[in-house]
Amino acid sequence: MELKEIILSDMTNRPKKNEIGFNHQTRIFQLLMSRYLKGIETSEDRYLNIYCIDKVKEIEIDDYTIENGRTVKIPYNPIEFLKLDSVEEKYEEYTRILNDFIAPVFGRLNWDYSPVIHALGKIKEHSYQAEFLLKNTPKKSPDKRYTAVVHGVHSVNTFVDRTDF
Repeated sequence: MELKEIILSDMTNRPKKNEIGFNHQTRIFQLLMSRYLKGIETSEDRYLNIYCIDKVKEIEIDDYTIENGRTVKIPYNPIEFLKLDSVEEKYEEYTRILNDFIAPVFGRLNWDYSPVIHALGKIKEHSYQAEFLLKNTPKKSPDKRYTAVVHGVHSVNTFVDRTDF
């Protein structure tokens, strides 16, 4: 099997209402990285679920897999990531998390880490954001005179819908 996605999740802190948390802010990096993550051959894993837990003392790899996914717990407090201001700083921290905590996991599992480094480099080329057409667009008006195209723009701090007629 081939690894398709590396998912980081904050298992320590829950965002307050109308607050953009760690999971949302790192999702754009994961989305862009998954587009270019190719060539990592695994025995039975299609995705790697990384739980950031500040109470864990060392990296823990669960031996079991759920639906072709493997779970890894790392000793990282996402508040450190949330304290950063600029997108570039957040990208550097995301890269540091992968290099410090995930690279050793790849080593233990005998997986090739070089595609991850390549995919991380591609994130900068997209200016840390993704623009795409939303599902079922373009859409025609009931009288067929107008066509609406809805674009989604996902960045670290926002997700914006933009409609063109």
